[in-house]
Amino acid sequence: MSVLNASGISKTFGTFEALKSQDFTLEAGEVRAVIGSNGAGKTTMIKILTGAHAPTTGQVMVDGTALSGGPAGHIAGGIACIYQHSSLAPNLSVAENLFLGQHPRGRFGLISRKEMINRAQALINTHGTQVSPNDLVADLPTVKQKEVEILKALMRSAKVILMDEPTAWLSFREVERLHDTIRKLMAQGVAVVYISHIMDEIFRICDTASILRDGALVWEGQVAETDRAQVVGHMLGPGQADTKRAAATTKAGAEILSIQGLGRKGYFEDINLSLRKGEIVCLTGLIGSNRTEMVRCLFGTDRPDSGTITLHGKEVRISSPREAMSLGIALVPEDRRQEGLFLSHTMSENLLAAALPKFLQRHMLQRAPMAQAANSNIAGLNIQPPDPEKVVGTLSGGNQQKVLLGKWLETTPEIVILDEPTVGVDVGAKNDIYSAMQELKGKGAAILVVSSDVEEVQLIADRILIMSKGKIAQEMAPDSPHEELVAQISGAAT
Repeated sequence: MSVLNASGISKTFGTFEALKSQDFTLEAGEVRAVIGSNGAGKTTMIKILTGAHAPTTGQVMVDGTALSGGPAGHIAGGIACIYQHSSLAPNLSVAENLFLGQHPRGRFGLISRKEMINRAQALINTHGTQVSPNDLVADLPTVKQKEVEILKALMRSAKVILMDEPTAWLSFREVERLHDTIRKLMAQGVAVVYISHIMDEIFRICDTASILRDGALVWEGQVAETDRAQVVGHMLGPGQADTKRAAATTKAGAEILSIQGLGRKGYFEDINLSLRKGEIVCLTGLIGSNRTEMVRCLFGTDRPDSGTITLHGKEVRISSPREAMSLGIALVPEDRRQEGLFLSHTMSENLLAAALPKFLQRHMLQRAPMAQAANSNIAGLNIQPPDPEKVVGTLSGGNQQKVLLGKWLETTPEIVILDEPTVGVDVGAKNDIYSAMQELKGKGAAILVVSSDVEEVQLIADRILIMSKGKIAQEMAPDSPHEELVAQISGAAT
């Protein structure tokens, strides 16, 4: 039985057809993947389903009832959305988040905390979620926050739950836990729309898939009846290819950076690694192994308590990001929105923000060279749309990530550190980012990539280092069997 029926929905902005007329039907208990490159129309479709956009044509129905009234009307009608970035109030308890905006009230219209706690506990018990109504959301791990968001949707009697990149910041085990929760939803007849760029997850948890390209539905069917190559082919279109490991054309050169016995109390200890010219080293491991904390010390954001950092054979002490930059080190941070970009500023302003001193002449910024540099980055990284005056906050996630990468490449670094560079990024954007890495490598840069994506690590690495519990546990070759690498990463944390 169809629980969701969106018939003939389309969306046009001026003369631009963001979503071409299509039907989208979902059965009770079905998990449907929605797949597509950035700009394919996924976001527009989701906004129509959640009521954030009114469709130009068509309507959205749940259980035969047409929805209206914007997001509030769609929530009341049984559609909820769990976004990549949490929408919970971190400083409130689980129960307060579950009832936010619809608190039960007792005498004199006052909020009844007793009823709120009791109803929250009943819902938690029903769904087997390991949280307490009194837990502060900020204190919960990410996977449990996702589970609380699901409980919040169920508290509002959601019949369809949209999940936008739900596992972007989760470890292997947390992904499995979330998938177990989704299976429980399926058993209860709740339909799930699962938006993800991670192919392994799509084939593991989804029943069906809808693939969008250029605003049109290009394929829809059973996941079991297709494979990764076919999915990527539909996403990218004729004449396009999936990313493949680049053939080694040059050998790594001289050592640029050496770290010996590096440690920071409570985070990591006895880290030994080296980076050479024209080499990509991938540092992988479970989330929580403190890889990010280690690379922050290499960029001067934090300071180590022990060990040495040697650059070109000379010991250095990096006390600030400014000093790291002066030494030719760049860090593309994990959280582009909070730590990397000025979302309310233009693409050009972001691309040039870290390299402004080189455009100074007699204390004046030289506008022509700046415009040329911005346009060169936009073309080189295939940033879409190619408009230097476009506000970065309006770009897709993949294009934001390319702007962030371009910002640091403009500083012409000798050592590039990339922390989870393709989280929430589609196949097409990944291709562009990997191409930029290969170009940097060819120019002799030393590249250190922190990544939880095993497939990515095997695709781009010259050497793979596995980090666990604040230590480098093992080094593996990129051509190691995939299953063996996954087992080593998972087992390293046990």
